[in-house]
Amino acid sequence: MIDEFAGQSVVLVADETGDAKSSTDCVGAGRQYSGAIGGVGLCQVAVHLAAVTATTRVIIDRALYLPAGWAADEERPEVAGVPQEITFGTKPQQALAMVTDALAAGLKARWFAGDEVYCGRELRRGIRALGLGYTVGVAATYQVTDGTGRRWEARKMINKVRPGQWMRRRTGHGTKGTREYDWAWLDVRPTTLPTRTPTRRSPGRVCWSHGGTATPARCPPVAASRQAMSRSARSWK
Repeated sequence: MIDEFAGQSVVLVADETGDAKSSTDCVGAGRQYSGAIGGVGLCQVAVHLAAVTATTRVIIDRALYLPAGWAADEERPEVAGVPQEITFGTKPQQALAMVTDALAAGLKARWFAGDEVYCGRELRRGIRALGLGYTVGVAATYQVTDGTGRRWEARKMINKVRPGQWMRRRTGHGTKGTREYDWAWLDVRPTTLPTRTPTRRSPGRVCWSHGGTATPARCPPVAASRQAMSRSARSWK
C-alpha cells in the first residue's frame, strides 16, 4: 500500500467513530460521546488514521479507545481478553502513536489534520517533532492572543476580519456540488512557535482551525482532507 502513495502529497488524518452497543460487556463500551450516534450514548469508540491524497482516501490504522474507567478496572479487561499491555491512552495519544508507526513503516506524508479533539499542545508538539505540518480544528471558545497581547475566544476573532480579507477557496465536491468556503487568516501570538488561526465560513456556519505551520495556500486543501476522512469514517464499519 505504501508504494501506491509514492509521489503523491499525503495528508494523515485522525478521526473517530462510534458503534452503538446494548451492553457494557463489549470491550471499551460505555456511555460516551460519539458524533456517529448523534451525542452521548452507550457505544464503543475507535480512533482511525487515514492516508488521504487528491484521489484516494484509505484508512490505514485504527485503535479501540478504552475509557479511563474501563482501563482502570483490573477484572473487566481480563475477562474480556484485553492484553495486559493495553492501557489507557487519550485519543490524541492514540493518534500520535499511529502517525509515528505509519511514518516508521515508510509512508511519506507531509501533513496531519484532525478536528478539535486533536488540537492539544502535546499532540501538536509530537506532530512537529515528526517533521509534519498540520491543521487542526479548535473549539469556538479556544483562547488565542492577538498581536497586542489581548486574549480572545476564537469565535470573537471573526470581528477582526475585514470584508476584503475573506478568500473563497474550493475544498472538494459533495452531493450538492462543489464545496466552497470563505477563508481568513489571522496571526496570533505563539504558544510554542509562530502560529496562525485560519477561519472559514459558509452560509450559516463559521469554523476555526489552528494552522500551525500550514500556509494560507495549503490550509484549505489540508482541512478538506480531514472532511473527506470524516465522511469515510462515518460510513466505515
